[in-house]
This record gives sequence, structure tokens and C-alpha cells, in this order.
Amino acid sequence: MSELHEHLEQAEHAQHAALSTFDRKVAMTIAVIAAALAGVSVLGHRAHNEVLSLQAESNRLRTEAAAAQVETSNQFAWYQAKRQRQAQADSFLKLSGTLPVLSGRETSRTEAETMWAKDVAKYAQELPEMEAEGKRKAERAKDLDQQAEDKLHEAHFVHRQANRLDIGHFAVELGLVLGSIAVLTKRRAFWLSGIAACLIGLALTGSAFLMSPHADETSTGHTDSHKDAKPAKGEH
Repeated sequence: MSELHEHLEQAEHAQHAALSTFDRKVAMTIAVIAAALAGVSVLGHRAHNEVLSLQAESNRLRTEAAAAQVETSNQFAWYQAKRQRQAQADSFLKLSGTLPVLSGRETSRTEAETMWAKDVAKYAQELPEMEAEGKRKAERAKDLDQQAEDKLHEAHFVHRQANRLDIGHFAVELGLVLGSIAVLTKRRAFWLSGIAACLIGLALTGSAFLMSPHADETSTGHTDSHKDAKPAKGEH
């Protein structure tokens, strides 16, 4: 009986030792998974913050583009007004040359023709400068609008990356939960499942940085969409 009791005690000690070794392995695995989870969590948060930053930058550029378009429209209206004044002065000057000179009105006619000639010359100098300035403003508005579009496309791409990171985060977190269950149940299957879930999550996390932008998320510079834009002053 004493030998039987001794064998039973030895078997019990061996079982406790095995369980203790298993617990240590699972605990170490949980610690590693927790560290991996922290890293994936940081990457996910940074990706989401970048999305918000890109969207804010896109909105800011849109606002600047709208203001530049207003300036372009104002410049065009000012250009048209001055060109009409030039055409009016030139018409008066030409018409005056076809009319007879009234007695006693020579001085008034000369003064009027001189004024009209000055206006024609002044506008002839100002209009090309205004036209060039209008083209610069129109081009700046296009540039700002394109930059805003590029930022928005980049935000869409980073958002897809963030979604992939979120899935990876969930898988790693699931691995942590399965590891905790393995400690409680002492079942090896939960431990191995937790390791597998963590590895899948890390693979998904890595794949997020290997993603390629979609066609509509690629910066295209000045696209043909601007060709149909209303011509600025001088583009008439």
C-alpha cells in the first residue's frame, strides 16, 4: 500500500509540474501577444489620425481654391469692364473723325479726342497685364483644387489601410483572449489557436503596408477635368 501511495504522489507531482510548465508557456505567449497588440494598436491609431489630417488639409485647400476662383471671376469681370471702356473710347474717337467740326467747338472736340486717345492707349497697356494676371489666378485656383483632390484620394487610401490594421488588431486581440482561456481551461487547443490568431493578425498588419492605391486614389496632377473649366479673362 505504501508503494502504491508513493506512486500516486509521484504521478500527482508530475502532473502538477506539467501543468506548471504549460502555464508558464502560455503566460509567455500572452506577454508576447500583448506586446504585439500594443504595436498594432499604435499603428492603427496613427493611420486613423492621418486620415483625419489629410481630410482637414483637403478641406483647407478646397476653401483656398474657392477663394481663388472668386478672385478669378472678379478679375475677369474687371477685365471685361475695362475692355468695354477701351472699345467705347475707340469707337468715339473713330466716330469723331467722321463728323464735321462745328464752329466754336474745336477746342472741346480736341480735348475729347485727346481724352479718348489716352484711354485707348492706357487700356491697351493695362489689358494684357490684367489678362496675364487673370491667367495666373485661374491656374492657381486649378492647382489648389487639384491638390485638394490629391489629398482626398490619399485619405481614401490611408483609410483602407486603417481598416486593414483594424482587422489585424482584432485578430491579435482574439489571440490574447484565446491565450487567457487556455490558462483557465488548461487546454492546448486554445493556446495554439491563440498563437495562430496572433500570427494572422500580424500578417494582416504587415499587408496593410503592402497595399497599392486604387486608380482613383492615385495622384494624377492636372487631369482633363480642368479642360472644361470656364476660361479666365483673356481666354475668350
